[in-house]
Amino acid sequence: EEHEATITKMEGLFAEYEEKLMAANNAVESQKDAYENQLELLNKVNSDMESIHQSLRGEVAEREGELHASQFKVTELEEELKQNQATVVDLNSKLDIAAQKLSADSEETSDFKMKIDQMEVIIAK
Repeated sequence: EEHEATITKMEGLFAEYEEKLMAANNAVESQKDAYENQLELLNKVNSDMESIHQSLRGEVAEREGELHASQFKVTELEEELKQNQATVVDLNSKLDIAAQKLSADSEETSDFKMKIDQMEVIIAK
């Protein structure tokens, strides 16, 4: 009888431990599911971040290309400006020479006109 009481007591303890073990196992499974869901979310976030990163790399490369093209255009325009400035200097020089010639021609014309006036005075006498 004592033996049977011990067996019954042990069966009760076993059932209690089995129940606690199943509860613990369920808790672990539930925690595992939660971690798997978090991992899945993190993987999706990581994938999205990678896509965004790739997209940004593409945009940066595109902007760098545009910047390079703009810098090249600026260099071309600076060279054109230097050529135009040299042309302006050359034209100013030619304009100064032409102005000097015009001034000299004007003096010659004045001298010639004065001589014609003197001749007319002489002829008139």
